[in-house]
Amino acid sequence: VQAIYDEPLYLVCHSDDTLTQQTYSLDDLPLDRLLLLEEGHCLREHALSACALGDRASTASGLTASSLPTLMQLVRAQLGFTLLPEMAVTSGFLMANPQLVARPLIQPPTRTLALLTRKSSTQMAEFSRLAQLLQHMVTTVA
Repeated sequence: VQAIYDEPLYLVCHSDDTLTQQTYSLDDLPLDRLLLLEEGHCLREHALSACALGDRASTASGLTASSLPTLMQLVRAQLGFTLLPEMAVTSGFLMANPQLVARPLIQPPTRTLALLTRKSSTQMAEFSRLAQLLQHMVTTVA
């Protein structure tokens, strides 16, 4: 396992939502309004794990989405807010929803992006080189 990057999660909510009026810490957010992907999606697990929310927020709102576009529609309908990783925010994913805003959190939760291989791989040199290249790319872009 080679860790590549610790990626922050952003608060994403409707621009009319009062959550956008100031910067929040995760502890300040009303978890009953947190919208997540449905059970089984890795991003759901990343959000719950990175935020140390466990099952406290897993079904608080009673709403879940089967995909990121559906999740964005729920947020656009002002049914709550969600957490998205930096790569989704900076990729232009929110451009299709101009009424949504992404805000950094105070001490943002992060998820670790990593490269994994089997210990028995015969291509360890290539694996290590690829990990180095990815780490270099991330630090160069940041």
